[in-house]
Amino acid sequence: MTLLSLFATVIGLTLWLGAAVFLNIFVGPEARHRLGPARGSELLGEVTRKFHWLSYGCGALMLIGALGALPIESKRLNTIAFMACTGVAFGLSLYAGTVIEPRIRSLRELLEHTAGSEENIEIRDRFDHAHRVGSFVNGLSVAILIGAALALSAMTNPV
Repeated sequence: MTLLSLFATVIGLTLWLGAAVFLNIFVGPEARHRLGPARGSELLGEVTRKFHWLSYGCGALMLIGALGALPIESKRLNTIAFMACTGVAFGLSLYAGTVIEPRIRSLRELLEHTAGSEENIEIRDRFDHAHRVGSFVNGLSVAILIGAALALSAMTNPV
C-alpha cells in the first residue's frame, strides 16, 4: 500500500466517521432541543443532505485508496474485508440519501399542510418512523465504519 493510498483511505474514513458521530451525537439532539421538532427537523434535513454527499465522496476515496493494497498478497484478506465494510456503509448511505431523506422531507411538507387535521396524527407517526429508520441506518453505518477501521488497522500493521 503506497503512502498516498493509505493517506487517502485514512482521510476518507476519518472524515466520514467523524462527521457521522458528530451529526448523530451533537447536531441532531441539539437541533431538536433548541429549535423544536419542526425547525430542528428542517435544519437536520439540510445538514443531512450535505452529510450524504460527504459520505459518498469519502466512500469513493476509501475504496480507491484501498485498491493500492489489493495487489499485496499478505494484505489482501484485510483489504477485502475493509472494502466490503466500506461498500456496505456506502450502500447504506446511498439508501439513506436517496430513499429515507426524500421520504422524511415529503412527510415534513405534508405535516405542515395538514396541521390541525386528524390526518396529521397518522402522518406524524409515519414521519417519526422514517426518522427512527434514518437514525438506525446511520448508527448501523457507524458500526460498519468502525469495522472498516479495524480492518484498516490490521491491513497496515506489519505481521
